[in-house]
Amino acid sequence: MCAPRLQRLALRFGLLGPALLLSACQVIAPHSAPPPSVLNDQTGVSVAGVTAGPAAANAPAVTYTIKRDTLRESLALSGKVVPGRSAQLIFRGSGTVSAVYVTQGQSVKEGEALAEYVLDDDSLQAARAQATLADLAYQSEQAKLDELQRAGGNTDAVQQLRITIERDQAEIQKLEGEQAATRATNNRAEQTRTAAQSAADRKVALAEGALQAAQDGVAAAKASVKRAQDDALAAQDQAHADADSAATVATGAVRTAARLVDEAAAKLDQSKAGLATIKATQQLETQQLRVDQDKEVLADARAALEAATGQSPNTDHPARQIAAEVSSANGAVRAAQRTLATDSLELKHMNGTIEGAKASDAADVKAATYALDAAKEQLASLQQAEQRAQQKAQTLAKNAASTPPQASQQSSESAQTAVKQAEATVHTAELNLEDARAAQGAAADATTPVQFADHALGAAQAQLSADQAKLATQLAGNSATEVARQQTRVGLLHDQANAAAAAAQPVVTLKAPFSGTVADVGVSAGQAIAPGGQVVASANDAQANRSPAIRVVAAGANSIVADASEADVAQLNRGQTMDLTFPGLPGQTAAGTIAEVGGTATVKDNQVSYPVRIDMPLPPPTLKFGMTAQASIAVSEAKDVLVAPRRAIRTTGGQTTVDKLGSSGQVVGVPVQVGRTFGANVELLNGLQEGDVIAVYEPGLAAATTKPQP
Repeated sequence: MCAPRLQRLALRFGLLGPALLLSACQVIAPHSAPPPSVLNDQTGVSVAGVTAGPAAANAPAVTYTIKRDTLRESLALSGKVVPGRSAQLIFRGSGTVSAVYVTQGQSVKEGEALAEYVLDDDSLQAARAQATLADLAYQSEQAKLDELQRAGGNTDAVQQLRITIERDQAEIQKLEGEQAATRATNNRAEQTRTAAQSAADRKVALAEGALQAAQDGVAAAKASVKRAQDDALAAQDQAHADADSAATVATGAVRTAARLVDEAAAKLDQSKAGLATIKATQQLETQQLRVDQDKEVLADARAALEAATGQSPNTDHPARQIAAEVSSANGAVRAAQRTLATDSLELKHMNGTIEGAKASDAADVKAATYALDAAKEQLASLQQAEQRAQQKAQTLAKNAASTPPQASQQSSESAQTAVKQAEATVHTAELNLEDARAAQGAAADATTPVQFADHALGAAQAQLSADQAKLATQLAGNSATEVARQQTRVGLLHDQANAAAAAAQPVVTLKAPFSGTVADVGVSAGQAIAPGGQVVASANDAQANRSPAIRVVAAGANSIVADASEADVAQLNRGQTMDLTFPGLPGQTAAGTIAEVGGTATVKDNQVSYPVRIDMPLPPPTLKFGMTAQASIAVSEAKDVLVAPRRAIRTTGGQTTVDKLGSSGQVVGVPVQVGRTFGANVELLNGLQEGDVIAVYEPGLAAATTKPQP
């Protein structure tokens, strides 16, 4: 029955503890010591007759049982998913996009219309010219094919070709005579032409020099006008800038003053709230509550003292125990009395601070009022200064709009007169240069008859060679291979002619080259297409877009493009199978085959890497282009070998050992032979058997062991 009161007193004064709280209602159980530890004793451990210190005893963190397993070393690459086949469609020629029928992500079929654009007049004429040339080329080769197919044993055709060849030879003899006569006449006129050419060249040089001087005079006159105008505009702009800067500074000062007014008003409101008085009142109420609690505790302590004093000794409750309880209760009463006296004195002091807090609040209100009035006066003054600065800036802007710079008005007439005079000089020089070049051209054309004679003779000789080739073909016949080759050439030219004819229409349609998905759409209806297929920004675009108009990717197999370091690329070969995972698709995997290992390195941030393409025949259904993929392949493997952690291996004096735990808990160093290393594990060749238990140490700690076994 006394336990609850004693527990309350102990909680209040911190007297409750395993050695202080004694009552007839509670029995304290004895404290048991922890069991000893073989490897974790802080005072030392005996290992096979050798005593190790505390650091050595803490060294083994875990134990490991030797077992047989398969060790693998893998090579991992990271890359991005890309389409296996794609097509970038562009516009040819210049015009305007009239319609776009697809959106990004839409599935399309082969031959489906994707977009249309209208060619402008220049591009349409150029396309039609290309179509005409392509058709002419096709017709020419078709005629050759027809002739080849008709050739072989045609007597009439052979006779006609022989007559044609004789006529060609007679024409050549005639042209050779005319060429000789023309050259003789030309040689006599050569000296006259040379003199005329020299005079014409000198006249052209003089005219070009005069023209250049006149053009330089025009440029100098215009530059003078431009400098005067620039100086006047610069002075005007500087005045505007100074006025605008003054207005901006005044506006910033007004904002600062307004912020100070707001802060002063907020501080005044805070002072009027009487925070000091409120805080003092709250502290007084809190102290009064503490005094009331002290009185309750004192009453409980006195009641406990009376209860302890009124007990009678007996066999189970001897007088010595009662005396101890009475002494403890007296101590609790005295402690409660001291606490009550201290808290009562503090309460008395707090009653005297209320008036001081009220006076402090009144002083704060008065000071905040003065500060607010001063801030308002400063704000009014700065607002007037801001208004004056803005009026000055507006006046300068209005004057600049209605009155041009004074410097340009003063120099305008003389500068314009100088420009006109210089332009007149340029015009005269241009006329003189035209006359000089005309004379120069007339002198250069003196050899035109000889050129015509040469061209006519060359054409006649070419015609003779062609007719002789036709005769040889007729006499020898044509092989099936030559006819088939010509048929292939005609077929290709026919396809090119059809494509050129389709592109020479006023409205051109872009169609899907294969079935797939639209990956990008870089155009919209109304955009202009510049020559070369460049997409020109429309009124709603921020800048030109040089990307293809539409990009289509084929459905089905995808690929992964990854980068391999120069250390890893030597272990990769075409045809190797790799395991694929995708961070964006947890739990989904796929198999891939190395399709290509790049032979040219890429250097980025001083790191050398080689591109590797991995084909993926069966990708996950939800895989998207651009996702990250992780590819791994086993490059080394050890099957059914004894495995140990690397942290268990220690090398001292050139000897490799592990610490083996015996059946009695002792640690014995055992020499071992280590094979290959696979990450955190190593292959054990001899020294241990399957089932042996070894100690694994934390990094940086050592263990005390006996000498290694032989």
